[in-house]
Amino acid sequence: MAVKGAGGRKETCSMHPENPAAGRCAQCHTPVCKECIIKKGGSIFCSETCVAANEQFKGTYKGPAKLSKNYFHRIFQAIVYIVILIGIVELLALMKYDFFMNLAQRFPWHHR
Repeated sequence: MAVKGAGGRKETCSMHPENPAAGRCAQCHTPVCKECIIKKGGSIFCSETCVAANEQFKGTYKGPAKLSKNYFHRIFQAIVYIVILIGIVELLALMKYDFFMNLAQRFPWHHR
């Protein structure tokens, strides 16, 4: 199995440029040949340093960040406040308050 890089060209091992790459390191993505491959936990690595870094990462990784329900609640609340504010400006414009009439005319949907 040869590793292909940009443009579809075959890559060579970073440590042995004369050897074709047989895979990429799971940690640093460096191309490695069959001689350099270190197999651990179903993955291949280029060095013991990458093995240790990957194990440390797996030990501390807690999964993708999750947005709290509070975050969505705040967005919804902000949208509601904006809609209410626009409604108040439109209402005051209907009541013929000059300042609010001019402000309401700036809204793209206002056709008076």
